[in-house]
Amino acid sequence: MENFISGMLISNEPNAVYEGMVFNRNLVLQLDDGQTLVIFDRHFESEKLVVGERYQILVTPFIHNLHYIENEADLKAEEGLIHGKITNLSWTPPEISSNIYCAVDDLRIFKENNPFTLIETHYGAVILRSQFVERETERKIEDLKVGSFLQWEESRFDFVAALDPLA
Repeated sequence: MENFISGMLISNEPNAVYEGMVFNRNLVLQLDDGQTLVIFDRHFESEKLVVGERYQILVTPFIHNLHYIENEADLKAEEGLIHGKITNLSWTPPEISSNIYCAVDDLRIFKENNPFTLIETHYGAVILRSQFVERETERKIEDLKVGSFLQWEESRFDFVAALDPLA
């Protein structure tokens, strides 16, 4: 099983509101190591998530300047950069079932012939659309290697789905 980002939801607030209509939300998750992570929900699908519950959250990073790096020694150790190890080049979401909570259309759309690249970061596993990885790295997905790295400028994480609350 994938090690998605997990922790306690400590805030789930509307972000952009106009005339009483919510356009997106910000979630704040406290990770097991004490860090807090803000997750942006542009589809406002997370409103049913309960503050105080523990969740595994499936996110996709909002990427600036994505780079493919084969060797860990070649990663840049600069502030503001994040990296992850590629663990699966053709990951597809599990069947949409009771253990997927608040799934957004991205999961359903990309089940069909459009796999994701699964990347293990220090926060947990995140996903990127494989077509995006190909475009940004200017490499075919079949030319990338599991165990190599992707590095990008740290930005935001976008909510995709949450698994059932964790015990």
